[in-house]
Amino acid sequence: TLLLIAEFNKTTNSLKTILNRYEIPRLSKDLEKTKIISESSKLKFFEIIKNYNNLITSHNCKVVIAKATNAMRIAKNSAEIIKEVREKFGIDMQVIAGEEEARLSYLGSISNSNSEENIVIDIGGGSTEVIYGNRENIFYRKSFPVGVVNLTERFFTQFPVKKFEKIAAEEFLTSTFKELAQLIEKPNINIISVAGTPTTIAAIKQNLQYYDELKIENYQISLSALNDFTDFASKVTPEQILEQYPFIKGREDVLSAGSLILATILNILGASKTTVSGRGLRYGILIDYLFNKYPQVKGKLSVR
Repeated sequence: TLLLIAEFNKTTNSLKTILNRYEIPRLSKDLEKTKIISESSKLKFFEIIKNYNNLITSHNCKVVIAKATNAMRIAKNSAEIIKEVREKFGIDMQVIAGEEEARLSYLGSISNSNSEENIVIDIGGGSTEVIYGNRENIFYRKSFPVGVVNLTERFFTQFPVKKFEKIAAEEFLTSTFKELAQLIEKPNINIISVAGTPTTIAAIKQNLQYYDELKIENYQISLSALNDFTDFASKVTPEQILEQYPFIKGREDVLSAGSLILATILNILGASKTTVSGRGLRYGILIDYLFNKYPQVKGKLSVR
């Protein structure tokens, strides 16, 4: 559950980041089996929204936009939760379709790219979005119903990960993402990876002891380094990873699944590396809002 507070300057056509926060209520936990968001996850979510709402108020935000993704798309009790959020916090939350999530994620991810064409990989808890386009058009976008939480729950029964479970997960992912091979026609295209998996791996690879957005943005992860990390993550326990990198708390048990998803996609694309970005869906939501409200900004907006 992410919070981005930013300030738009109409004179300079710039969007300045004021505050970035993330918390992990695990809305996707057991969702594939139960089809509902659990009471414990819901309560964690409400506590996060309460804290975020206080930050929104203290920063005198004029516009509040709330979007919900995969967990809310598939949960049978999502309408009830959305209603409670509106009643408790006065926030209207909109559930967006997978393809719309992909479009917005692409819009945010390319805001710091100098490349004409990009492929964006956005790995979430219950879904993964892959988008290919340029600054004017999106040529391919798809939301795949597999993410770090549901892959972990489906294949990894314990840690360290058993070898046969890792092989089974790899086979499943290869089959799931096989259609991405059609995008190999552009072998030198810039591949951007966003969300928790790549940013966490980038931090670990640099041996950071805290999340440093400046050091993570535009960090390059080679496929070779990613394969090494995937191998490492499958051979240790989440507790061992967390002990060494305490700032990743909440992601330690899904890193193995996340790195496996990213490595599989890069392999299918025939890519040797990926560029990491901390931007993505939340930036895309704000940029899309500004483009609709101020059409003259399109093509001129700077994001910092």
